[in-house]
Amino acid sequence: MVGAEEHDDQQVASYSSLMESQLCEKFLATGESYRSLSFAYRISPSYISRVVKNVLKILRIRLLPMLMPPSTESDFRPAKFLLVGDDVCSVNFKEEIAEIFKLCWKKKILNIVVAVTCREMNYSSTSVLTYDPFLVKDSIWSDSYTPTLLEIEDMNNIYYEKFMNLNGNDVRASMFTVNPSAIEDNTTVSKFRGCDAQMTETLAKYMNATLVMLPNDGSGFGKWNGTVNTGTDGDVMFERADIAPNTRYIIVERLKVHGYTYPHDKEDLCILVNKSSRIPQYLNIILPFATIAWMTILLSMPFTAFFWSLIRRFGSDSSRAEKFACVYITSFLKIFSVFLSVAVPSLPSVGRERILFVMWTFFSLIITNTFQGSLTSYLTIPKYMPDIDTMEQLSRSGLKILIHPELLPVFKLDTGNPVIDALNSNLIPDIDMEGYPEKIQSDGGTCALVNAYVGQFLIRSRHYVRNGFPLLHLTKECPLPAVVAFATQKYSPLQPRFDSLIRRIVEAGLYKKWQQNTLDESIAAGDLLLISNREGKADPERITMSHLQMPFYLLFLGYFLSSVLFFTEYVRTKMNTDSTKNEGNKKLGRRQNYQTPERGSGSLFQGP
Repeated sequence: MVGAEEHDDQQVASYSSLMESQLCEKFLATGESYRSLSFAYRISPSYISRVVKNVLKILRIRLLPMLMPPSTESDFRPAKFLLVGDDVCSVNFKEEIAEIFKLCWKKKILNIVVAVTCREMNYSSTSVLTYDPFLVKDSIWSDSYTPTLLEIEDMNNIYYEKFMNLNGNDVRASMFTVNPSAIEDNTTVSKFRGCDAQMTETLAKYMNATLVMLPNDGSGFGKWNGTVNTGTDGDVMFERADIAPNTRYIIVERLKVHGYTYPHDKEDLCILVNKSSRIPQYLNIILPFATIAWMTILLSMPFTAFFWSLIRRFGSDSSRAEKFACVYITSFLKIFSVFLSVAVPSLPSVGRERILFVMWTFFSLIITNTFQGSLTSYLTIPKYMPDIDTMEQLSRSGLKILIHPELLPVFKLDTGNPVIDALNSNLIPDIDMEGYPEKIQSDGGTCALVNAYVGQFLIRSRHYVRNGFPLLHLTKECPLPAVVAFATQKYSPLQPRFDSLIRRIVEAGLYKKWQQNTLDESIAAGDLLLISNREGKADPERITMSHLQMPFYLLFLGYFLSSVLFFTEYVRTKMNTDSTKNEGNKKLGRRQNYQTPERGSGSLFQGP
């Protein structure tokens, strides 16, 4: 008993925790007030406020060590101030301070000041200096670069406001071709078009910087986590580029080696599958009705024949002499003839049979006409099997899912969900994302995990559209959203300015507009094709029992009226038989009473 009570307590605690987490998620997602949530959950607003605070506190305790790990020695490099004192002012003290600033620039120590006390003869002065690497256009990345010293006039010279204007200095970007967000322009060297390319150009424009696109040759620049980091990741990790403006998913582990800009989009990871195949023509005969409708219609024929045989055999003296099997076969043939609109050799002559016959005729007329109309539609308009649109349908299909190795930890975050757990067993890591469509087309048992925006281009690609209809399909339900951003150097001095501009771009809706413009331009250029939706599917148009209520109500009405007439006639016949029998018994009694005295009176006159 104690064990059972403990198990019940655990179940109650688990349910309570689940309810509290759902309540907090709804509060954060919808922004509803405590009072509004109290009506929905039947909980007082004060209790909801405590639940939200407790859940957020637990989330902070659990997520803070993962998203913001404890500081290490290298985390203190972006110091705010650096104070240097000197009693004697040398002749070349400014050059010496410039060398300090140059070293700080290479170490990403930017927001610093140098306080120097100079004493000459009877004169002493204190100077507070800082530097602005972007004050004049110069090659800040070259060894011969010398920072320009600035006298501190206000606090804006110290903090990040000095990065508002780069005065034409270079911003180095490393970008590779990714259709459709970054498409290389063949007309210009190192020129790209697409939403990512337009975002990069906008950042450089409003920072008053010169955008330098670095050639990406894919060579390695070092190792991290046991693997060689090539391409744009290697460029920003080893400070060859300031930004890698290709949209990428934020991987928490990579925060150890490079940074990310402010997330500029939330891309849904969807499943790319083959479009459903056409339903074979021979199945069109049975598709108009649902399975339960077919079973009910087919069972109604033998049951109606059985009911007709009962009221016919037991309601007529002439039919009682026949065998029940013969009566049933005769009734079934008439029922089947009416259903197929075939002429019946003889019509019933009794009222109870006529009512049942009329109701069955109406029932058959409605059913057959409905079937003929639906069958015509199925034969003239091609029908297709339902597409895979939900994760539950995907798990039942058993398809193998191609996934990029870096997305494996992101996809497996939703553990505990039985559907996601079933999908996790079908994951196949594959780094060749460009080859996903070909593999899906060649292997019917394969699908792929792609982001929704790229999927919209793939399903419209000329190679995967036939006669205006797509050969690929994106699921409507996405397993999980993923936050995307650009990669930057760790502790990059340009990061705050990048983040500020990206926030303004996202809030203005420009990035979404650029995505749509890229799609429209690709369609106008003929790179993508307009696609049409297929005309209907099989399952949503099938006729079910809810559509066939009226004919079955008529049939049940016929059963009821025939039963009433049958029992009425049976009772009346029974009563007539009993009354006739009673009258016959009375007549027989009177006759016997009349004959008995005559025999007695004759014996009185008989002599000896």
